[in-house]
Amino acid sequence: MKYKKLNNFIIYLFVLFIFIFDVITPLGIASGTPYGLAVYLTLWSEKSKSTYYVSILLTALGYFLSSEVISPHYAIFINRILAVVIIIVFAVFVIHQRKRNKQIEELSAISTTDPLTYIGNRLAFDR
Repeated sequence: MKYKKLNNFIIYLFVLFIFIFDVITPLGIASGTPYGLAVYLTLWSEKSKSTYYVSILLTALGYFLSSEVISPHYAIFINRILAVVIIIVFAVFVIHQRKRNKQIEELSAISTTDPLTYIGNRLAFDR
């Protein structure tokens, strides 16, 4: 439990770092895409949905708070849309991976338990 809270803290700190980097860099550089990595890191934390929402919100906020423009606005807008798509793709990946991990744990528990007596079978003792 202690490590899960530490993981959450590190992820939020990483998201804050990305946001500061996003605001400092001029518009036109795809600095919103590292939020996808922050979303991927939620695979090792308990609460991940808030990271998804915060990442999308900060991507949009970074668009409005960045001051310098080095590209046409259509390119900047496309960069931000691609950043949001990357965040969503990573979020879907993390959600599916968590479901698979849960299914693997359930199947592992079933495979080491005798279905008649619900006592550990030979596989449980071998581990």
